[in-house]
Amino acid sequence: MPLVSKDFNFTGKHAVMAEELKQSGLFEYLWQIFVTAPLIGFIYKRKADNDPGENKTIFLSQLSPRQQDIYFIYKLLLLADKSHCESSQDRIKKAFMTIDTEEAKPDEQLFYSYLLGGVEVLHEKLLDKSSDTFKNLSAFLEEINIPDNSLTDEMGIEI
Repeated sequence: MPLVSKDFNFTGKHAVMAEELKQSGLFEYLWQIFVTAPLIGFIYKRKADNDPGENKTIFLSQLSPRQQDIYFIYKLLLLADKSHCESSQDRIKKAFMTIDTEEAKPDEQLFYSYLLGGVEVLHEKLLDKSSDTFKNLSAFLEEINIPDNSLTDEMGIEI
């Protein structure tokens, strides 16, 4: 199933965390978390699974206009994640040739697991440390400051 084909539900603890992030004023909409969290999950090597419970829905009408951005992030994750696929040729194939096919289901699950892991990291870094959200945000941004040439794959391609 394509990444952007229906409403998306944060469930359980991730629904609560996403709503708290939104209520904090750091994110105006849940779709902003959906677009940001997979990259944060990847940077922190944090994956998570859905758990049952409360739902917070992001409607397809909110995700569709961001489809290009979502697929760009999805492709970046597939190209960069050596733990999911060692061969750079296979990662390229997954990112560009199997998208939205039956073969891509495990890759889509990887995206969603980084998304949920990223929600956990965002919540921990931005809301759990202290009540000073601005201070937490400043510390978090400083923490994820990545040197310009540190994201290079084994072929010397910057990612």
